[in-house]
Amino acid sequence: FFATPDLNYRLTMVRPHILTLALSILIFYLLVYRGFLAIFLSSAVLSFFHLALAWLPVLLFGVVALAKLVVKRKLELRQLAAAALGSLLGLVLRPNFLAGAKLAYIQVVQLMTEKFKKLPLPVGSELKPASDPSILIHQLLPIALLVIPALIFLVLIIINKRFQNIPEPFRVTIVASLILTVIFGLLTVFIARRSMDLWVGFSLILVGLMFTYFIDFKKLFVPWRWLFYLVPAFVLMITPFNTLHFSSLYRRQGFPPEMFKEVSLWLQ
Repeated sequence: FFATPDLNYRLTMVRPHILTLALSILIFYLLVYRGFLAIFLSSAVLSFFHLALAWLPVLLFGVVALAKLVVKRKLELRQLAAAALGSLLGLVLRPNFLAGAKLAYIQVVQLMTEKFKKLPLPVGSELKPASDPSILIHQLLPIALLVIPALIFLVLIIINKRFQNIPEPFRVTIVASLILTVIFGLLTVFIARRSMDLWVGFSLILVGLMFTYFIDFKKLFVPWRWLFYLVPAFVLMITPFNTLHFSSLYRRQGFPPEMFKEVSLWLQ
């Protein structure tokens, strides 16, 4: 909730972002541990509520499938059908789904095309890249301070041949969450700040797992071991203050919910 100002702000809005984040993490879990039906239904719900991100279940499948291929040398295509068909069902269940599909195309594909043309689009800041240095510092630095030690430890346990000591499902989860952290991090910096929600979600899964095994592998020698405890503790202390300060600035730019009531009723 306090990870970044952008995420904190969007989680308190009446928009589908909070459902999308929760359902994405649920689908990620289901792809690692469960079967066809649960993935199908969860993908349908995500697609129904947030059509512009109906491609997420298929992306998540691709990443988890790649992680399973690396860890288990096994490919499970049945889950791809569940994710794709579920997303399609969510689209069809929406009222006027053809117009909805067209709108989703404009929001995702056409908007991306126009961005690459470098046109000065008057869109909200969440659809613009988080490439400004001040944004990177206030938004991404706190979580990056957690991700960096996690990545260092991951490299250390691979070098020390301890990665195989981690149970197979968790190895799949670590590899998949690492790939998703990179994907959504790049999307956040170069495409749209809206991707930050998913970057935070999957990077914290990676951080949580690596910290768990850092504590478990006590016999593994790690230089400057105390830093791996001190950095997360420091980040957890400063992050809420940073987040609440900047998200409060966002809220000052808002307007009362009934400000356009008369115009809305006239349009209706």
